[in-house]
Amino acid sequence: MSHFITNERLLRFIEDGNIRQALNEPLQKPASRKEVLRQVFQKTITEDNVISTVTLGKFLFDYLRINPLVVRGIDFAYKEQFSNLFEFSCFAGEKVRHGMLSNSESMDRLKGYVAERFAAWDLQAKGHEISWPSNSNNPGWDILVDGKPFQVKCVTDPSEVWTHLRRYPNIPVLVNSEMAEQFGGVDNVHIMPTLSERKVISATRDTLSHGAGLTRFEIPWITLMVMSGTAIKNMIFRRTDLTAAFATTFIDTTSRTFMGYVGRQACSCAGSFLFGPAGWVIGQQLGQVAGARYGKPVADSIKQMFVKDQVAAVYDGVSTVLTDAAQEIDTKIDCKDEKEGMLHNLIPSSRANSYVQGMLKEGFQEDRWYLQNKKMELLSYAKAPRSMFEGPIKAIEETCIVTTQAGVHPQSIQSQWKQVSNAFVDLERQCNRFGVTL
Repeated sequence: MSHFITNERLLRFIEDGNIRQALNEPLQKPASRKEVLRQVFQKTITEDNVISTVTLGKFLFDYLRINPLVVRGIDFAYKEQFSNLFEFSCFAGEKVRHGMLSNSESMDRLKGYVAERFAAWDLQAKGHEISWPSNSNNPGWDILVDGKPFQVKCVTDPSEVWTHLRRYPNIPVLVNSEMAEQFGGVDNVHIMPTLSERKVISATRDTLSHGAGLTRFEIPWITLMVMSGTAIKNMIFRRTDLTAAFATTFIDTTSRTFMGYVGRQACSCAGSFLFGPAGWVIGQQLGQVAGARYGKPVADSIKQMFVKDQVAAVYDGVSTVLTDAAQEIDTKIDCKDEKEGMLHNLIPSSRANSYVQGMLKEGFQEDRWYLQNKKMELLSYAKAPRSMFEGPIKAIEETCIVTTQAGVHPQSIQSQWKQVSNAFVDLERQCNRFGVTL
């Protein structure tokens, strides 16, 4: 635990059994204001700086939602119990002793385990509730995302993905970034730019080679996934101009991750990065929106008459997306209720544990309130999109924002987004025909 929790004040609280105070302490001692400013201006922010902003309570809330079974028998009144949460160390040591590094089949199995964790943390960071199957040999899927089954594939051979699609055409699959060229735009295949086969293999081999525990294995990318996802969502929450945000993400992803891709495909990749897996469809539209955004609006009412049907179709599509997204929130809340009930039953009764229970209850309640408010917001927009949004382009932008804020996985509304995309293409075509600029 010393490799991860370096805040001495926090460690003293845990040592004294003062869990209520410990939950509010950052995992690492925060940098001074002077140091923070220096790092910002010199662009030297590190992962340690990020971890120093996360409290023990926040970390436990995220960690226990991913791995609720680890609290069986744990009493948080004892310092060593925190170390017991990080169970991977025994697993890693055992695999090294059994020669996993020289066994390609075993490495593939462990790579699958690591890839699932990468995917789970990234999805949870973007507002989804993740659950695991009750057994490790569940046919067709690896994880539940907001109650819906998904397969995770981190591969070098695209035939493995095609085989899955033939066997389980109705189970969507999350694939590593190296598969973008083969599967960009394919239904039920979602590219995860944060999931890289090369990085997964490297992390797995490095960990096993050094016999490292979870503190050196899973913790770094827990914080990376949580904080990177939070940063993206915070940008959207602040209502940053979405076109500018998308353009920045587009440049970043095409230069680092998708070198050599151009046009609509690259825009789709950027959409996946900004909005998570299944953002491919959103990315296609935002590529169009970004181009149309800079035109000078034409206030010619006669010309506008020529595109009124196409404009109405965009609004109708947006309304459908918003309505169906709102219905998905009920399922998300049910998943949170189930997860909270599981944790409540698994955590033994003790004075120290009661503080953790209270922290979890507050976290889940805040999530529910947030989602309920988002549902009302989505439905209010869906009821009268023409009066709520300033034009069809703004309607698409704002719909991307609010559905992402609500943590609705685009897989659930993929066909509805395609309806909007097709309507927008028709609108652009009609605008070009009659010289109308949106």
